[in-house]
Amino acid sequence: MAILIFDFDGTIHDSMCIYAPAVRACHRKLVAEGLMPEREISDAQIRSYLGLTAMDMWKDFAPDLTEQQHEEGSQFIYREMTRLALEGKAKLYDGAREVLTVLKEQGHYLVFLSNCSQGYMDLHAGIFGLNRYFDEMYCSGQFDWIEKWQIIKQLIPAWKTLPAWTPDPLIIAVGDRYKDMEIVNAVPPEQKKRFMRTVFCAYGFGEASEGQQADAVAESVKELPDCISIIQPC
Repeated sequence: MAILIFDFDGTIHDSMCIYAPAVRACHRKLVAEGLMPEREISDAQIRSYLGLTAMDMWKDFAPDLTEQQHEEGSQFIYREMTRLALEGKAKLYDGAREVLTVLKEQGHYLVFLSNCSQGYMDLHAGIFGLNRYFDEMYCSGQFDWIEKWQIIKQLIPAWKTLPAWTPDPLIIAVGDRYKDMEIVNAVPPEQKKRFMRTVFCAYGFGEASEGQQADAVAESVKELPDCISIIQPC
């Protein structure tokens, strides 16, 4: 039994289906307003933003815009993604539901943690029925956009009362970006290998180098149960 911290985009949600068209629509709008130059926005560039906070995304996408313009752009992208999701365009990776069900049946304690707003989290929780799989659901927007490892550091004290917090507790972060791998920083260095581990989702949107220090690597969402099963506390 372990506490499993799941990222969403690029881990169980193939978010390019709604994110890519929303980012390109935002770019067209900014070009029309004279705020950005006309240029091609590649899939590779858009994928690199998935899993990051909106602040980090805008630092690369349009660093010369003001903070207010970044916020307005984020709201535009959010509205477009919401529209597409409600039209049925949002998709989980094939097998994601079954994997979450298996892990739940195995007795693991599942935690949702995404670098997204609460509105985005709640929207997809409703569309996909995520509450049936996850025991707790959080997003960075609820914590003023601090890093994921900082959020987990705040949550760990409450987890110590859970049945999953055994004499040899095990927390496993599952995700596709370096932000997920950094969750091990929630505990002091000497405790990392004792009960903080990571599974890197190579099928997601991060570069392979982001998962170099992971304890296991999944090439598809269907490999996650096997990756998790081989990780044991020290």
